[in-house]
Amino acid sequence: RITDIINPLDNRVLGMTDIEDLRLSVGMLKLDYYLSNWNVSMMVIPENRIMTEATPRGEYFPVDSVIALPGGVDDPFPNLEAPSTSWDNMQYAFAGNLRLDDGDISFYAAEVLDQRWHFNEIPRPGFALSERSVSKVKMLGTAFNLIEGSWLFKAELAYLRDLRYNTSLQKKKRLD
Repeated sequence: RITDIINPLDNRVLGMTDIEDLRLSVGMLKLDYYLSNWNVSMMVIPENRIMTEATPRGEYFPVDSVIALPGGVDDPFPNLEAPSTSWDNMQYAFAGNLRLDDGDISFYAAEVLDQRWHFNEIPRPGFALSERSVSKVKMLGTAFNLIEGSWLFKAELAYLRDLRYNTSLQKKKRLD
């Protein structure tokens, strides 16, 4: 799941769901073009659906043991809201796939909603938590599959930027 970032995920029951059933559908416009062994796909995703998460303070999301929360408030853990549907929040993706006799190679580019939420301010002990939100990330990636006899060799590489984490307000980069 290195370059598989288009669909939001159903994270309500971690580790207990088949990976094929984790993906949530989103409305998109997809155009495909085929030329010899090449397939080029371009996608525009206007639906800003975000991941479905486990209930905070539930079995699969133990908020209190992970994040220091201030006392005196009934439920200080903020809700996660999906971004509004607008031209600024439109998502895009591109894929170029080359089919070979004994495998394939794919190239990807995307600007989509991140599947991890972040706080808008860094959490501090004794202070109420800021809102939780998701932002867009940019990804360049490639995947390679090679069949050798009864073996399948797979490799994926992705460069992600504009990542947001809860411990920093700066946007980060990562190579997976």
